[in-house]
Amino acid sequence: MSPLLKTKLFIPEPRANLVRRQRLTARLNSGADCKLVLVSAPAGFGKTTLAVEWLHEISTPKVWLSLDESDNDAAIFFKYLATGLKNKKNFQTPALDEMLQATQPADPQYLAEALLNDLATQRKVLKIILEDYHSISNLRIHKALDFILVHLPPGIQIVLITRIDPPLSISRLRARRELIELRERDLCFTTEETTCYLNEISGLCLSEQEIGVLQDRTEGWIVGLQMAALSMAGRKDLSGFIRAFSGSHRFVLDYLVEEVLQRQPAGVQDFLLRTAILDRLCGRLCDAVTQDASAAGQST
Repeated sequence: MSPLLKTKLFIPEPRANLVRRQRLTARLNSGADCKLVLVSAPAGFGKTTLAVEWLHEISTPKVWLSLDESDNDAAIFFKYLATGLKNKKNFQTPALDEMLQATQPADPQYLAEALLNDLATQRKVLKIILEDYHSISNLRIHKALDFILVHLPPGIQIVLITRIDPPLSISRLRARRELIELRERDLCFTTEETTCYLNEISGLCLSEQEIGVLQDRTEGWIVGLQMAALSMAGRKDLSGFIRAFSGSHRFVLDYLVEEVLQRQPAGVQDFLLRTAILDRLCGRLCDAVTQDASAAGQST
């Protein structure tokens, strides 16, 4: 197994000139007894920024892991968790370590059981944060995490930061009131937060009407507002820029290409490029444009 990248276990520092989001951190704090905190929204909605703000405000010990595609190996995934836990004062993971040191790779279910036994033995209050959980596509890891959530000892909370909902028993947790969730509609900037960001932090001195136009154009999408603020810096005709600003602005397109399009599988990228000429999508039309009978499934 290759050496672990230690920086993946570092909690990021809060950004300077942050728009404080007390309404959201208060909701996160209200779920202290919940097993799962789910922060789920597409790219650019400030998921990690919010989580970092919240985590730096509370004193509860935390284990942070920034995930990527390499963590779809269950042994690597659990090795990072074991290392993060052992970074906490007086915390050991003997059962999980024994499983990870076995000659043959252990079943993720057994690794989950070993982790639970270590957590139960240590009797700690702890938050385990998994950032970019959408990077995990290994169904056996999802199943193992679902098992962990069912049997999680008191005082332990899992926090998932993800662009898509994971295949976990979210409905069950919601029904049992063991879930706190924040989604796109929650993370969008309110008009007051947009005003704070554009005028107080970015120093643009926009009118209420101009802020309203940008709020409507971006629908509170944080990265869209950031791109607009960067583009307006040093401009004289701000009103003209605001009237022309849209999702086709170069900075916005660059972000969408880098953070959304390029992260899709090759087949999805090809489908999106071929159907970009269409104003509306349906299965039969996508089949005709792509000349691929399976395109109907992609259009959903």
